[in-house]
Amino acid sequence: KNINLQNTGSHTFLGINIIDGRVNITNNMIGDSLTANSILVGGSSTTTGIRYDGTNYTNSFTISGNTIANMNAEGTGTAVRVRGFTYDDAIGQVTISDNAIYNLSTMSSGTGVAAGSQVAVGMHIFGDYATPPVISENTIYNISANNTGAFATTSAGIMATDFGGVINANRIYNIINLSTGNTAATPPIVTGILFRFTGGNNAIINNMISIGSGQDNGASYFGMI
Repeated sequence: KNINLQNTGSHTFLGINIIDGRVNITNNMIGDSLTANSILVGGSSTTTGIRYDGTNYTNSFTISGNTIANMNAEGTGTAVRVRGFTYDDAIGQVTISDNAIYNLSTMSSGTGVAAGSQVAVGMHIFGDYATPPVISENTIYNISANNTGAFATTSAGIMATDFGGVINANRIYNIINLSTGNTAATPPIVTGILFRFTGGNNAIINNMISIGSGQDNGASYFGMI
């Protein structure tokens, strides 16, 4: 917490970064549970609380009990992103549960839903899995795309790409997009769970999603898409 990166160049913030290893990631605090903008990042790249990227380990492991809160990627460029948690693994069995991700925001002007272009995401799960992951009982809220320009930005609670697994009993609410874009073919998007390609057997069950309350801009709202 209390991290302020205000350079205007391209730089990436990673609170925890794991590459190719079987590591249980548990009970960490990234940011601060109460202090706004506890991690404040300018510039033109991605701000991520926890990132796991592994392809060579087949053991089961757990990512649980972590809190990622009050991170602000305040750059306005099209490449700016904020991610609470990113997971990319093609082999290992993982259970991602009981994590709290909240108060993430960005001023990005990035557009679209493809290839990681979503500007504000609580949890991004990516990979073609040999063993299906289990994403359960996480709480994700106050994920905000705050740029009020007419951009086709996307904010999501959970983004799942090439997904085959279980998403169960997660609480997702108050996902926000303040864009004033109103083009029918490419509107700003707010969604609780966003899928981009699926594979294998999926079970998406017992999730609580609440979005759109009090919002009157031109964004399109989807519980799941």
